[in-house]
Amino acid sequence: MKLIEKIRKSRPFLVPKKPDPWVINDMEKAAEKILSHTGKITVFGDYDCDGICAAVIMEEILHRLGKNVSVYLPTRDEGYGINAGQVKSIARQGTNMIITVDNGTTANEAASAAKKLGIEFIVTDHHEPVGIPAAEIIVNPKLSKNDGFREYSGAGVAYLLASALTEMLGEPEPADLLDLASLATVVDVCPIREENFYLARNGLLKMREKPRTGIEAVLDVKGYSSSPGGYALGWIVGPMVNVCGRMGDPSMSYEIIKTSDPQKAAELAEKINRLNNERQEAVNRAVEECLERYKGETFPFFVGNWPHGIVGIAAGRIAEAINRPVLVGQAGRIIKASGRTARSNTRFSIFEAISKCQQRTGLLHRFGGHRDACGLSLKAENLESFRSELEKIADSMLSAEDIIPVIEVDGVLTRAPAVEEIEELDELEPFGNENPQPVFMVEGNLHKKRNGDTWILYEIAGIEFFANTPLPEGFSRIPMELYINEFNGTKKPMGRPRFG
Repeated sequence: MKLIEKIRKSRPFLVPKKPDPWVINDMEKAAEKILSHTGKITVFGDYDCDGICAAVIMEEILHRLGKNVSVYLPTRDEGYGINAGQVKSIARQGTNMIITVDNGTTANEAASAAKKLGIEFIVTDHHEPVGIPAAEIIVNPKLSKNDGFREYSGAGVAYLLASALTEMLGEPEPADLLDLASLATVVDVCPIREENFYLARNGLLKMREKPRTGIEAVLDVKGYSSSPGGYALGWIVGPMVNVCGRMGDPSMSYEIIKTSDPQKAAELAEKINRLNNERQEAVNRAVEECLERYKGETFPFFVGNWPHGIVGIAAGRIAEAINRPVLVGQAGRIIKASGRTARSNTRFSIFEAISKCQQRTGLLHRFGGHRDACGLSLKAENLESFRSELEKIADSMLSAEDIIPVIEVDGVLTRAPAVEEIEELDELEPFGNENPQPVFMVEGNLHKKRNGDTWILYEIAGIEFFANTPLPEGFSRIPMELYINEFNGTKKPMGRPRFG
């Protein structure tokens, strides 16, 4: 059986299923309201990659429809989601319709303020509803009453509204906007399956066919010259788009996605790269400090003097290091924290755990999120009480099996596959959540071939791979990702060990 056949057998959900926008809650009402609107529209986004991509999608489709549209991207200091003060500020600019993207499901005060000011208020979002949504029109798959797909990114929901608008006018699907839905789906760690695989796969192909000038500049400044896939989106482009909102002003990320000027794109990419380097240093410090404090808790909640913009990244890094759900917060009178789960905690919902803790304690000022990530805020004086209750909840939700690192393999290899077989795996890109880079258990006799000052080249079952430290004698089974190494015009299969 060929490699790709083995993967498809274990991942039957990797069949692109075209989404039906009309099954999503309030989609028809939103499309009709937007098409009939004649005044100024403000798209209210978010400061992360998903919210920025969603804002660009919505702005571009409204512009094509001849609407008078502007975009408002809040800074992290303003906080997540739209509030009443922002509604009033937007109203003073002459707007009489607000469309939120990637936020707004539970923005009750903002919705009330808009109603009092005579502003039409349409929410598009993908976050779990907390409490009773107040807006009259909320396009959110999590609120849909049918059994359809619910795990879209915020940009995915925005793209489906764009598709609904064009379909209602009898025009083709705006497929050129799929690249941004793909990027956000990967970066926001949404499950890449079925409908999301349709968005992610087709958007990736659009990006490869005709990349946006700014995305090309980001890849160039990072020295990435290969055809982009899930790794490039999730680990290169995504962090670069995210960093502006984390460390400063998200409008710079918005500009680099929008620009068609190569010189401007290159200049922005250089600035963003410098900011990203600062972010990486801050994250490394926070992770190191948190790991030094870790005492074996099931759900640790670390608080320190770290920039609020990096706590989510730090939480993700720590979660993977200790294989536990983690919260990291910025110290202050009000602690603002972000939480992440480890990728192997597949049965654990961080949102469910936080929700249960809030039901029992009522200590949170605000919170929101989804299964794998959350954000919250609470008074510093309530931290220990919240920590204690959260630990009890996590202990009841996570079994011993859930917190043992597991590497899932997609098959067993006893010989090196043909180059063409490895190249075929590209049909499954982009890799990401629930569709990880394939891993194969390679079985055979281990041979050391040669070594340098900082590396050792090994070979097993005809597959060569590098290691940083010597491997114990007797290794005969090694989980590996496969890739193609090309040198002097010759291609050969290589492996990357996955030891955990």
